[in-house]
Amino acid sequence: MIDLARYTEDVLKLVHIHRRRNSIDCKARVNQMGYTYVGDGAYSIVIANPADDNQVIKVSCKENDGAIAFLKWVMYNKVVSEVVPVVHYFNKVLTPYADYYVVVMDRYEEVDRKREHLIELDCGISFMQFKNKLQNRVYSLFDDVHFKPKEKVYREYIDVLRRFLVDVKVDRNSVDVSRSNLLLNTRNNMPVMVDVFSRIENDGD
Repeated sequence: MIDLARYTEDVLKLVHIHRRRNSIDCKARVNQMGYTYVGDGAYSIVIANPADDNQVIKVSCKENDGAIAFLKWVMYNKVVSEVVPVVHYFNKVLTPYADYYVVVMDRYEEVDRKREHLIELDCGISFMQFKNKLQNRVYSLFDDVHFKPKEKVYREYIDVLRRFLVDVKVDRNSVDVSRSNLLLNTRNNMPVMVDVFSRIENDGD
């Protein structure tokens, strides 16, 4: 396991850079500081874990970021499932100017719009079709739905989402699993939920 304390300060500086600049400039600065840029979001950046090519480090400056709330829930509830990320580390870093959230998790691949319809999953449908159908199932999370046999592939995703929403007490209308919130685990060709929110109102604690 990498000693996060040794470069936490650098990572926090990167988040500050990201908040003031666009993604292209953020990527350049990340690489200049000796890290490998993986991606970024509204409140966070993701860099490759220097200690393990199969992991990434996500740093967020917003506690009620939906991804942070979900990853924290996965970690502390020891959720083990092919449909959620493997989270190795979660920590809140206190600084005089802000609080930050550092997550170390397995690395998954983003599938862009040009390629997503070409990725055929083991369930026999494309990545894009899967995302759209799963989002449709979200709206019936708390209903007594009888899944058809051919829809068994969605059951575990829905079960995990139902448990999460009950635990954190948020509205199902906040759920968004149809776009970049799903990544691809190339080791088993399964979509993985890394963020399940379009918005979140509570603090996640």
